[in-house]
Amino acid sequence: YYSTVSNTTKCPTSHRCTNFKHNMFDYFTPVTGTLGGSLIGLSSASLLLFNGDILGASGLMSSVFATPKKALTDPTYLWKFALLATFMVTSALMPQFSSDSRSGSDPSVPIPSAFAYTVAGFLVGFGTRMGNGCTSGHGVCGLGRLSPRSFVAVLTFMATGVATAILTAPTSSLANYTTILRTNEPMAMNAILGYVATLLMVVALLTVVVNSHGKFSVDDKKTVFGAVLAGALFAAGLAISGMVLPSKLFTFLDFASIADGSWDPTLMTVLGSAIPVSFLAYQWVPNFGVISGSSKMALSQPINSPAFHVPTNRQIDFNLLMGEAIFGIGWGLGLLCPGPALYHVAIGDPMVIFLWLPAFVAGSSLALEAKSKQH
Repeated sequence: YYSTVSNTTKCPTSHRCTNFKHNMFDYFTPVTGTLGGSLIGLSSASLLLFNGDILGASGLMSSVFATPKKALTDPTYLWKFALLATFMVTSALMPQFSSDSRSGSDPSVPIPSAFAYTVAGFLVGFGTRMGNGCTSGHGVCGLGRLSPRSFVAVLTFMATGVATAILTAPTSSLANYTTILRTNEPMAMNAILGYVATLLMVVALLTVVVNSHGKFSVDDKKTVFGAVLAGALFAAGLAISGMVLPSKLFTFLDFASIADGSWDPTLMTVLGSAIPVSFLAYQWVPNFGVISGSSKMALSQPINSPAFHVPTNRQIDFNLLMGEAIFGIGWGLGLLCPGPALYHVAIGDPMVIFLWLPAFVAGSSLALEAKSKQH
């Protein structure tokens, strides 16, 4: 699926490797990036137009994992579990997209250590809850509705993500001081672990159904279709686009690689195709359309829900800037944001299951507690 590089000669990590060279076009995949990005955009659009909800991976995951007792007994969480379960089932069926030839063979591409995964998970969880969004919520959905708040959020986490990747890269002048963040060999995936994790999410969905039997409104039941569609499209889009590959994310964030021609701009094609699809969907949402005539075609309500739940907060405050800056650091360290991390859970990545995810939940819980004390 991805092109390979024949020269796997190892070299010192204190400088850019000269014996292991590849250029942009060895790994730049604009076609699959555009296809996957379009699917991600369709996922966002389907959840918005069917359910009236935002495709925010960090919000979905933290609301379910950080408050499990409430989530498993609240009938309004049905669509969230349906989306997450469908996402994980789809991901488990697509493990072939989880690695490329650079992982473990190209010394200029880092493999995060157990310490890095733990710190990264915590920072991503804390940052995304303080800033209320990640690459999907602020990036695809927020930019799709032309939100100034999301525009600032994206600039912030991109800036800290890029800075973190450059400063902690194996080829950085600081490499000798950041060895604790890297390991030499990639952790093997354990398909059984992935199947178990996916099964547990399906069981959680069934638990909500049982616990809330007789309490579901007609609207609660209707939202399942949009959630299932969004979950499948989101997982497929992330996998096909290559955004589940830590190596692919690193070679985008490492802007220093532009100088030697090995930078991979695939993420730009992903966002460049996802955001326009999301933008078009918002033309059917009251008060968000900007295209001429959009007010006439706006829906009075979502297809399967009584109301749209679109954020209207336009405030650019300390929580947003601090939270997204912290998220970007965690993103640059662990090379995973919430959506791709959940994909790695479904395919059985032990580092993500046992380190990144628990740390993400801890960070999310701490941020929610901190925000509750601000009011």
